[in-house]
Amino acid sequence: MQQEIRYVRRHDPAQPGSFVSVPADLTLTPLLAAGLLAPCRPDDPHEQSRFVHYATMFRSDGEAMCLALAESRGWAVATDDRKAIRIGGQAGLTVISCPQILKAWSDATHPDRAFLVEALVSIQTLAKFVPHPSMPEAAWWGRMMRGS
Repeated sequence: MQQEIRYVRRHDPAQPGSFVSVPADLTLTPLLAAGLLAPCRPDDPHEQSRFVHYATMFRSDGEAMCLALAESRGWAVATDDRKAIRIGGQAGLTVISCPQILKAWSDATHPDRAFLVEALVSIQTLAKFVPHPSMPEAAWWGRMMRGS
């Protein structure tokens, strides 16, 4: 993941409405230090073999590595890559996407609607992500954004 994420877009506090790109290591370091994220890699030949299998299907290694480790270790995969969602599902993996994560968070914590919409707008603006209509909970996301 660390090699996949180079920069993170943030709001520019000096220029409202503008953005700055911050090196991702500045963003990930506190999460790693707090134990909220942990680096992982293939630990054995089986995991390496599964990585090679999935790597033949993707242009980058990130999704391949996630699917290989999830398959080997019984983990769920969080991704918005539609191809990874499809291939992971075909492999019998539990795959969740950003809309599903945000919907579960909203259901569990019942945030103020304005705060929820702000979070969705930030994801759309900073991550340049809008759920594809075929994604689970894409309709929920759209309803929240429309205010209905």
